[in-house]
Amino acid sequence: MASNESTSGAGRIAAAFERARREGRAALIPYLCLGYPTPETSLALAEAAIAGGADVLELGVPFSDPLADGPVIQHAAHTALQGGGDGRPLPGDGPGFAGAGDRDAPGFHGLL
Repeated sequence: MASNESTSGAGRIAAAFERARREGRAALIPYLCLGYPTPETSLALAEAAIAGGADVLELGVPFSDPLADGPVIQHAAHTALQGGGDGRPLPGDGPGFAGAGDRDAPGFHGLL
């Protein structure tokens, strides 16, 4: 892998899967809807997921489209939007919060 690929989002995700494979385990990739139930709580949940050993965080951007997601994700997005969440509770461009280390935080929805 070229050095610029190893620091890209895709390279870091591939490295997380490779690390888990070497350790003989599945990669832990929790999904969190940004802003659910509040922006502050979603940030705390992201930090707790990393502290708890998440290899990659899957971060969902809240938007309103009842047909795009199942009822659980739609409920989280609706609650986040109602609470003023705009998908930006994290500083910077993703894994810029305490303890991120070499973990990645790709966006779940690409419809921005």
